[in-house]
Amino acid sequence: MSQSSAYSVKNIQEWIIDTGATNHMVADVNLLDKLAIVSRGVYLPNGVVAQVTHPGSSSVTARTSLTNVLYLPQFKFNLIYVSKLTKKLGCSVSFFPDFCLFQDLSNGRVREICREENGLYVLTGSTKLQQPQSQNNGCVLAIKDSNTSQVSADVELWHQRIGHAFIRSLNKIISVKIECIANTLNNCTIFPHAK
Repeated sequence: MSQSSAYSVKNIQEWIIDTGATNHMVADVNLLDKLAIVSRGVYLPNGVVAQVTHPGSSSVTARTSLTNVLYLPQFKFNLIYVSKLTKKLGCSVSFFPDFCLFQDLSNGRVREICREENGLYVLTGSTKLQQPQSQNNGCVLAIKDSNTSQVSADVELWHQRIGHAFIRSLNKIISVKIECIANTLNNCTIFPHAK
């Protein structure tokens, strides 16, 4: 990963999927738990040695946690080392023109979906979710917002988080008109592959 790339991390929760890295790396120490203190260097693709000050673990999403993640104070990216991740999680990765998928080898379920952006595959990490409201002894999230674009964004987020589920399955979780869900899913390029 060259730091001269046109891509820059927009927020600390964006992780670049890197097939050439030798370690998971982060640009923000706040992404790490269980910190240790070390002083060692790692080589970057441009030949520069970058100083590692803290290794730790990081919860990228609700389904994906990384161990032995290196914090480099002057680094500008968060990298996920594909080989290490696929071995740890027992999953495969498939690259497509607009996205990539991590699929569980034991059951074929989609674990993570990354978007392509400026020639790189990027996984957006989790942000803290509000607890869903309980309704009829089931777990249903009621999205009540007059802003249609916000409702559509929420539907899309939940659709992605539960593995690009069918409309009926999504409607059991999200209390929104079926038409809103259908309109959102019609734009999803991953949905046909996740069935």
